[in-house]
Parts: sequence; C-alpha cells; structure tokens
Amino acid sequence: MVNGNWINGLPYTVTVYDVLGKMHLTQNTNATTLDISILTPGLYVLRLQQGDKTYYGRFVKE
Repeated sequence: MVNGNWINGLPYTVTVYDVLGKMHLTQNTNATTLDISILTPGLYVLRLQQGDKTYYGRFVKE
C-alpha cells in the first residue's frame, strides 16, 4: 500500500508509471491508500492530480 496523507478527502486521479514511462495503473478515487499488489517489483513514478494541483513522487515496489 502507498499512503497519501496530503489528500483532503476530495476526489483525485492517481496514475502509476514505470521508469520507462509505461502506465501501469490509473484510477479516480478519494482514498488515502493505493493497493499496488498488482505491480511487479521495481521503481515507479506516482502522479496525483486534484483540480489544478499535481504531485509527483517515486516509490519502490519490493
């Protein structure tokens, strides 16, 4: 699970890319956690969009 404590309860779009730019997951949600169990181990880029705000982060799935 990836935790997103900055989310203020409003809906947002989350997109997960691998380091080559291939999209692996996208969903609209208002949850503060993201189930990444379907991803294979590796380095990923996370993009969260809420209105006119966008946050990028990286994480490693082990």
